Amino acid sequence: MDQGDEKAGAEMEREVNSEGFVQSTFQEARDSQKNVGNAATKKGELSMVLILVTVASCLIPMQHGYNLWVLYNTVGLLPSFYNITRPEEADFQITLLSITVTMFPLGASFATVPAGWLLDRFGRKVALFITNLSAIIFAVVMTFSLSVHNHGYIIFSRLCSGISTGICFCVGPLYLGEISPRSLRGGIIMMYQLFYLFGFLVAQILCLQEVLGTGKGFPILIKLFGVMPFLQLPLLPFLPESPRYLLIQKRDEESSRKALKKLRNRNDVEDEIEELHQEDVAEKSEKNMKPLKLLYAKKLRRQVIAIIVLKVGQQFDGISVAYSYAERNLRNINMGIYSSRFATIASTTFLCMSMVFGIFITDYKGRRFSLLIGFGVSGFICVLLTVAMELQSVISDMGYFSIILICIFLFAHGIGPGPLPSVLVVELFLQSSRSSAIVIAQFLHWVLSFLVGLIFLYIEIHIGPYSLIFFCPFGFAIFVYIFKFIPETRNRTFVEIRGKVNTRNPRRVHFKMPSPK
Repeated sequence: MDQGDEKAGAEMEREVNSEGFVQSTFQEARDSQKNVGNAATKKGELSMVLILVTVASCLIPMQHGYNLWVLYNTVGLLPSFYNITRPEEADFQITLLSITVTMFPLGASFATVPAGWLLDRFGRKVALFITNLSAIIFAVVMTFSLSVHNHGYIIFSRLCSGISTGICFCVGPLYLGEISPRSLRGGIIMMYQLFYLFGFLVAQILCLQEVLGTGKGFPILIKLFGVMPFLQLPLLPFLPESPRYLLIQKRDEESSRKALKKLRNRNDVEDEIEELHQEDVAEKSEKNMKPLKLLYAKKLRRQVIAIIVLKVGQQFDGISVAYSYAERNLRNINMGIYSSRFATIASTTFLCMSMVFGIFITDYKGRRFSLLIGFGVSGFICVLLTVAMELQSVISDMGYFSIILICIFLFAHGIGPGPLPSVLVVELFLQSSRSSAIVIAQFLHWVLSFLVGLIFLYIEIHIGPYSLIFFCPFGFAIFVYIFKFIPETRNRTFVEIRGKVNTRNPRRVHFKMPSPK
């Protein structure tokens, strides 16, 4: 074989494979891991700059957690703002309150659609600024609702809240995933969900009747909506742009190198620059991958199905039911309404503690381990908790056992089904298709969140304490799916993860080489 034939054969072997991706790039990534890959893990430790950037990025989800709890759990204070006092308007009042509540997930689901365009057109940093700006606008709108006693305006303000939150949860996890070293990526992305829960916890404390949970305190709760956005605003100019976005999508290698040096607090970042070049080559068939195009892309069908399954599991593992049962169980064991008010606070605190534990183990034991434990335990607890709830009328002490089961359930949800689907959405896709994947995942999240709220109310009316049985099959089915189809992504580059997904059931393409002259 002459030199020209050898070159042609090598070129064919590099460019073509069964999935349409660059197979040689995956092999190069695995080979380079032996030489320079470990350097990123050793040197890419948690720098002070990365800590500050992570905290600054997570202020907005904390505010949205606070907003969401206040908006959903002060609905009983709204009739006075609607100026509906006559008994004959009771049905109209219920309709208005229902519309008001549904505006939030509706706005959030619609806001995810343009979020991918914002991320790719203007960059991750500018998208963070737009998220912050939308939160400030929403805070102003809600503040004016205190003086505008009009149901249309209040409904509009809830829609604005949903839009702001929908954009926030597309931008934040993606940004954190792209600036993190791979050895810490899972835990840093999970910080976004943790701060969101912190916002819940702050709101639950302030919404107690002994604090601000009264008609007089409601205006103060609303005015606090703008605290975190105004705190984050002066920090945004100092946040670095995503190095991956700069190099792969903007073709600005020098700016990408500067951003990496700032984030890693070291000058030698050539190992990660090489990783970015490998990803750039590997994803060349995925450029301009919009959400609809991504849904129909056969070569990415496994990843799309994976994020759909994980998002369904996140909503249908029974967390909403278990959360609502916590307060009821305290009432059933004669702790009274006053003491049961603190059940939700205790549940959120325990959920935060479990998520902190999950942040540590996700980069130590892996994503698959945490997800399997989470879904397996939650499915099993659904069965036990159903039996315990049914026996409470016969065995008086069964209420205490139910509380223990709920705590175990919250722990399992906090380490796996709750935060990790967002991590996998970031890790299973390469740069140009990642923002579209986030859009699909978050749109599905808010739609399912709305549906779960409706389904739970319906099934609770009809089957009562057996409500958790409805969610049990989802936990076990998703456990099996994760075990069979979800690869481990811990401490792997995005290119290596893609290669891992593609080689789970590989098909080989054989080429007939030209015969030597």
